[in-house]
Amino acid sequence: MGETVKIGVTSNLRKPMAEQLLHQLGRAAKRHGLQMYAAAETAALLGGLGHVLEDDWPADLDALLVLGGDGTLLRTAHDLGGRDVPVLGVNCGSLGFLTSVAAEDLDYAVDCLISGDYRVGERVLADCRLIRAGRQDTRFTALNDVVVSNSGAARMATLRVTIGEHVVADFLCDGLILATPTGSTGHALSAGGPIIEPASPVFVICPICCHTLSTRPLVVADRRTVTLDVIHCTAEKMWLTVDGQTGIPLSDTDRLVFQRAPKTVHLIHLPGSNYFDVLRQKLHWRGTNL
Repeated sequence: MGETVKIGVTSNLRKPMAEQLLHQLGRAAKRHGLQMYAAAETAALLGGLGHVLEDDWPADLDALLVLGGDGTLLRTAHDLGGRDVPVLGVNCGSLGFLTSVAAEDLDYAVDCLISGDYRVGERVLADCRLIRAGRQDTRFTALNDVVVSNSGAARMATLRVTIGEHVVADFLCDGLILATPTGSTGHALSAGGPIIEPASPVFVICPICCHTLSTRPLVVADRRTVTLDVIHCTAEKMWLTVDGQTGIPLSDTDRLVFQRAPKTVHLIHLPGSNYFDVLRQKLHWRGTNL
């Protein structure tokens, strides 16, 4: 990094620890002479040190620090719009697969950012297009997953999955999850999907409550295009949800096209951190006691 380190800060101020951590970060910024950028309310909690964002993040940020849970980091990734800014998540939430730095390690994290003592890992983004009446209606980018599910009514939908030009199956189910490796530890995991190492070049297709015992989650190469057609929906509404952030009602004949996006998200990992340690800590894996 250059002489003056420029760090963007975003936070979920509803988290109980957020205000305390922002005060702590403000003191560290003053101590090290950092340039901080944040929205007005967050900047005020940094002790007035933060440059208030007028519109968007500066193009020359060295790093973007996220204080919150995984949802906060997912929103931040969307806001970046594929720009090449490394992101470091500090966990103020409950689980924290993406915001993997513990709150008590905030000062250490700042020291690592200043010294450049960290590594950056790439996370694949998925491009999702909603096609209605043969025309593109909306386009989204997902870091975690795209979920199609019913509106809460105990009614089924028929969803057709096609990979490339090949129809896989028509699923009678409550919904379906299309997940990136990053999203494999999210909604897909709770629906019985596999855990995928983040660097793996694959997607996960995971039906929700499918009415057949033979159905299993499917892992496919991320160079493939996955198409999901709503054949028939008996619930009042089916919903498309992208990274838990955006919800759009779906109806019969709607089509989703899901493929790897050209951009990626860059996540900062501190020294000694690795994905399998995070899995053991977050999922409480203990192995076998012999």
